[in-house]
Amino acid sequence: MTNIISNIGNVLVDIGTALGGVPREERNLPEVRVIEVPYSQCIDELATLGIEWQRKAKYKPDYIVRHTTLEGWKLILPYLIFSAHWYIFEGADCDDYAVWAKAKASRLFKLHVFETWGTMPLGRHAWNMVRYGEKSYVFFDSNAGFDVAGKLFANGEYGRQAKSWL
Repeated sequence: MTNIISNIGNVLVDIGTALGGVPREERNLPEVRVIEVPYSQCIDELATLGIEWQRKAKYKPDYIVRHTTLEGWKLILPYLIFSAHWYIFEGADCDDYAVWAKAKASRLFKLHVFETWGTMPLGRHAWNMVRYGEKSYVFFDSNAGFDVAGKLFANGEYGRQAKSWL
């Protein structure tokens, strides 16, 4: 009887999702510790790490950057990876994947994910960067087609060198 009720519940949730409700992937999200720092602190920290901010100093998009711990990012990361089948050269390419991960992290977890541009073995590329502590940042690629997708890595690791960010 419990199985029948559970199955009926799943069908009702799927109908609700189809009608504009909460998608299945957005239920039972992991809870993570949220840490807030001034946006200007991230700009300064990344400048000392040699990663240039792409905006003019007086135009900060937010006052506060909300981030989590390294352990928190590891829990969230699977939600920020997208199918390689969505890739379209000069249409839905690397910077679009970076924007999707940024937007999804904000929408689902209310956390900041930064877009990052730099070089990798295949040439110029965009991927994502997250803060997890003072002067502590890691990177990830949200395109499931790359072997580093779903992995957090340091700047310079896997031949990826971040040059700028948003």
